[in-house]
Amino acid sequence: MRVLSWNLLRRRGAGVEDIRRLIETHRPDLVLLQEATAGIDALPDALGGSYARREMEGRGHGPAAWSLRPFTAEPVPLPPATRLDFPVPVRRRLTRRIALFVRLDGVEIANVHLDHGQLANRCQLRHLLDQCPRLHAVIGDFNALGAVRLPGFADVGPRRATHRAKGIVPLRLDRCLVRGLRSEGAAALAYGPSDHRPILVDLVPYGGVRVGEARRSHGRWTRLMRLPAVLGLGLILAGAGDPARISVTVGTAAQQTLRGWGMSLAWEANVVYGGPFDTAQIPDPAEQGRYMDLLFGNPARGPGLGLNVARYNIGGGDNPDPGRCPAPPAAQPGARMEGFLAGPGAKYDWSRDASQRRMLHEAKARGATVFEAFSNSAPWWMTASGCASGAERGGEDNLRADAVPAFAGYLAAVVEHFHREEGIAFGSVSPLNEPDGAWWVSGGRQEGSFASLPMQEAVIAAVARSLAGTGAVVSGTEANSMDAMTGYLAQMGAASLDALGQVNVHQYNGTDPEALRRRVAALGKPLWASEVGCCFSADQSEMWGALYMASAIRTALRVLGAEVWCFWQPDWGVIDVRNGHLRPLRQFYAIAQYTRFIRPGFTVLSSQGDTLAALSPDGRRLVLVATNWSEAGAVEDIDLTAFHRPGAAVAIYRTAEDPAVSLAYEAGRVDAAGHLSDRQPPASVTTYVIEGPPVATLRRPAP
Repeated sequence: MRVLSWNLLRRRGAGVEDIRRLIETHRPDLVLLQEATAGIDALPDALGGSYARREMEGRGHGPAAWSLRPFTAEPVPLPPATRLDFPVPVRRRLTRRIALFVRLDGVEIANVHLDHGQLANRCQLRHLLDQCPRLHAVIGDFNALGAVRLPGFADVGPRRATHRAKGIVPLRLDRCLVRGLRSEGAAALAYGPSDHRPILVDLVPYGGVRVGEARRSHGRWTRLMRLPAVLGLGLILAGAGDPARISVTVGTAAQQTLRGWGMSLAWEANVVYGGPFDTAQIPDPAEQGRYMDLLFGNPARGPGLGLNVARYNIGGGDNPDPGRCPAPPAAQPGARMEGFLAGPGAKYDWSRDASQRRMLHEAKARGATVFEAFSNSAPWWMTASGCASGAERGGEDNLRADAVPAFAGYLAAVVEHFHREEGIAFGSVSPLNEPDGAWWVSGGRQEGSFASLPMQEAVIAAVARSLAGTGAVVSGTEANSMDAMTGYLAQMGAASLDALGQVNVHQYNGTDPEALRRRVAALGKPLWASEVGCCFSADQSEMWGALYMASAIRTALRVLGAEVWCFWQPDWGVIDVRNGHLRPLRQFYAIAQYTRFIRPGFTVLSSQGDTLAALSPDGRRLVLVATNWSEAGAVEDIDLTAFHRPGAAVAIYRTAEDPAVSLAYEAGRVDAAGHLSDRQPPASVTTYVIEGPPVATLRRPAP
């Protein structure tokens, strides 16, 4: 769940347009506002979604919340301050403050604007916890100086000043305390028209993992190890600077079989080869070939990731009138796509989108075998706004209801042409992309379209009819949030669920991937984690992005139960192509720690903590991948007794922050008791490959 919190500075500060721009840029699941006035009540008119605001007595402002998804909100009165309080006596009129208690997707969050008095604001926090005993997070303007502690909570907000008192003294007033959750990223954004920075926090559930409180060590902020505390995992708390000790058991309970690893081609083709709207960033043909080798090349014969899934973007094409749909100054490189129809009544022009078609064939030549077509928007003349980037107001359908059959026919015509003329058989077609996104608006940075549930169902039915006889199934609906995808499937009618051949979801947001797994399993559908990318904040280091992507893969395969995992684009922190030279980044090596060793056909096994386990089709090769977020390192003890491999040799490959440690090889060995013990360096991803006799029997889940 991505949460954005901002103190707006009452009537003199940020307004609806400022909030809207932040939402469109950062795509939060939940927005928490402090000092929101009646003027902010127009926010749902601009973006749709759910909204709540409560005004504090005599102040003309109060806390507010917005989300594209439904939530509940109720005020919680807080104890009043006293006039004698630190740091200075209070001389203004004392009024009672309120917190806004929000419940979204089962997560309980308090939006706070606490008192300036340092005794009062601590008292208000304790009172809040008494009133809301199941609280998961407290976020907002704490007005607190120094450390703030709540029993069982960790401070996971950004570690930088968010306000300047009198415009001079930097203070960290805006904070985020959580329990039962952990942060996968936190940033303090630019001030804007307010005197407070907005803060952005990505929160995910621990699912049995315990968080340590942030602490100061060696003059810098570090985090204690995130240690599993579920059945079968030992827990030994490490001292400051000492490596934690983690115990993990790998079992023979089989989960899904991996079908493949992939990426979306889309804009990347225009970035690499150039196009009608872009100049090639890799002009050298030899470097272009090396680039494709790094992505789709066979890992047994070179340094490639070994991707075998290619997702092809069927462009809608935008309005040729620049005055109607102007591209903003911050338009994404390569994001302007060509459709195969120039306009209403035009004939298909199959020479269009040459760069992406070239990349598709280059991927196939290197071993890609699984192909999916996806659409971000219908052609511009089929939309309500006349623009392929979205409706005039966020949260509204842009595809016209009367144009749904024509849109479905367009997608089917492209699929049939590629099969007949280009030798590419798309196994699935995804007609919608992030339909839960209120950020898709006309004049946006890329093609995109919000779609209400009735629109999603209409599109699924129409595309399924159009694809009949092509061999392709409808996939979707590519929700940005895993929780939103769970909700869509729960509300869809039986006919829509029957027409949907495959469930695709993005991993950018959501707190309960296991709920989605259960929902999809009950439907008997295959599941793809079809898109994720990192990072959205310049505050995060290159290695942080690598650990984020490694964790995303583990979550997708082990928790979500995906049979295919795809990332978005390599130029999102995977490969640096600036100046025409290729430089694989930390994310590339973190992804390679999985893709080079766990190949299509492997079976995902039961494991724990931050470790993923998989077994080769012949049962001889066991592969484990462990992600260590700790800055103090970790000693991991892996119980492999179920595999009967005492004394077996272990090939260890490691990636860490140091560029010299990029898939670096070491040798290890399983001990006589059937355990593997390894000291993992700080902030690292480690792969263990263990050969041995075939595993006789895997425990398969009941159908």
